[in-house]
Amino acid sequence: MADINKCVLAGRLGADPELKQTTNGKAVCNFRIAVTRPKAKGAESAEADWFEIVTWDGIAELSARHLSKGQKITVIGCLRTRTWTDTKGGKHREVELHAEQVVFMSAKPPQANQFSAGNTSDNYEELAPDDDLPF
Repeated sequence: MADINKCVLAGRLGADPELKQTTNGKAVCNFRIAVTRPKAKGAESAEADWFEIVTWDGIAELSARHLSKGQKITVIGCLRTRTWTDTKGGKHREVELHAEQVVFMSAKPPQANQFSAGNTSDNYEELAPDDDLPF
């Protein structure tokens, strides 16, 4: 059986996304989301885990344009580990979710409520109602 690396997270953005360009001119957008855990028995409040999200190319540009602090989203992608050495020689390691799909969950979505690696333009086509489907 092949290995599987697929992750789904739903939470709120902790800050506005940051859009950057790689040295090759590829768009990359980074942001963090807080995912609240169920409140533990006897705890005063629920706790949240913070996750680093990375989007690329068209999804990166759309993320930077349409997402903002506090907005609730769902991201679907794969986990990747990034390692680096800082200027003082300290080694660091971080797990990031590289998003293949971003879904808006807030009450006030932009024109479209979802974008993915295969759907990165602002030209969205509205689907017909499901009234004639047999299920």
